[in-house]
Amino acid sequence: MYFTVKKIFSILLVLLLIASCIKRQDPEYNIDVKSHWYKSQDNKIIKTNYLDKRYRRYWWRKFNDDVLNYLVQSAIQNNPDFKIAHLRIKEARANKVKAKAVLSPEVYATGHTTISSQNLPAGMTTNQDAVITSTPSLNASWETDFFGANKNINTAKQHKLFAIISEKNYFLATLIADVITNYIEYRKYQKLLSINERNLKSQIEILGMVQAKHKSGLESDFEVRQARSVYLTTKAQSHKLNYQKLQSQYRIETLCGAAIGFLGNALKRGRFIPQIKAPIVANSPLYVIQNRPDIIQAEEELLEATALTKSAIASQFPKSTLSVMLGAQSSNFLPSQVIWEIGSAVTAPLINFDRIKSEINVKEAKEEQAFLNYQKVVSKALEEVEVNFGRYISYHNHHLELEKLVQNNKKALSLSKHLYESSTIPYIDVLEAEKDVYNAEILKTESLAEFSKTSVALHKALGYCI
Repeated sequence: MYFTVKKIFSILLVLLLIASCIKRQDPEYNIDVKSHWYKSQDNKIIKTNYLDKRYRRYWWRKFNDDVLNYLVQSAIQNNPDFKIAHLRIKEARANKVKAKAVLSPEVYATGHTTISSQNLPAGMTTNQDAVITSTPSLNASWETDFFGANKNINTAKQHKLFAIISEKNYFLATLIADVITNYIEYRKYQKLLSINERNLKSQIEILGMVQAKHKSGLESDFEVRQARSVYLTTKAQSHKLNYQKLQSQYRIETLCGAAIGFLGNALKRGRFIPQIKAPIVANSPLYVIQNRPDIIQAEEELLEATALTKSAIASQFPKSTLSVMLGAQSSNFLPSQVIWEIGSAVTAPLINFDRIKSEINVKEAKEEQAFLNYQKVVSKALEEVEVNFGRYISYHNHHLELEKLVQNNKKALSLSKHLYESSTIPYIDVLEAEKDVYNAEILKTESLAEFSKTSVALHKALGYCI
């Protein structure tokens, strides 16, 4: 018995020595990024190098819109795709526990009973017709995993779990951005409808003026028909705007997991396009890489691929398993006795027609793909931030200029009405002034909506979540 135990430990020692010689080093993957944003330098509406992370939490509340806060919270609680994302995390956690369990010894109980005919040695007799033998036992086995095949699979499952959690966080950021963007669209069409209604009132007023002059013989029937044509065109536009507003409402309701038409009353409580008036906080590119969920997901997928490559390499080396059995044997013919057994088994691949080598090549190729994907996600993320910086600054300045244009055109329209009433200018000049006001108000509203939507896109690009 002493020789057997000594032999077992000798085999284990040799395996440990081999394992220490073939450990694969982690590959080094480096990505160089600049330390500052190109578009954010010296701009008052963007704040950089801000270390307090509290600004990231519930960032949409900076819109100061209770209806919007309600919609975002409703989407987080009820969106079906977000619920599925939580279930995928639950599944990944179960797979992680399963992979970790393989590293531990397995203990199980067995019971074995046999009934056999008598086959006794010569000279022995018994009154029993058959021999009944029962053997209950406890068995334990453990794969030592010296080369790390199972350990690296466990590591891969851990990184897979982290990747799915990051995927859920990125989906959450996308969900919040989609809800806010569609809410801004809803408010935009609501505002355009209001502008359209005011324009209709102004056109009715002008139409009345033209009709009064027509009765006096100062205007022809053509001017009356022209004024009525402008009025009818504007009135027809209201139907299109109302349909677009309903489309935005239906999209919001779908994102919030609500029935179509369910949120109509809630949306009626607000009137203004939401804006974030405080400066947007944008820390360094490195900070974004460390915190943006889709980059974290790509990084975890790279680490998962690296661990699976290590596991595939380890599978070409011998596997050893230790086993222990302790039981009792009882029989109606022989006296009861305690039985035990300690053993080890070593298996090593000899001829497998390059199956293991091919699997290693597959895992290494996937690892390289995972790195290239990580590099692509980082580059895309930095590009998104820079692009949205430019759009945010551009629409901010664009909206300020359009506000001045609207005020200027309103004064011009008021002046043209007075001049027309006194027959100083023709009707066509009033019509042009009215069109200028209408178009400027539409441009201002659309610019404000784009400015707000760009602020949402910029928060998402910077990795804001919840």
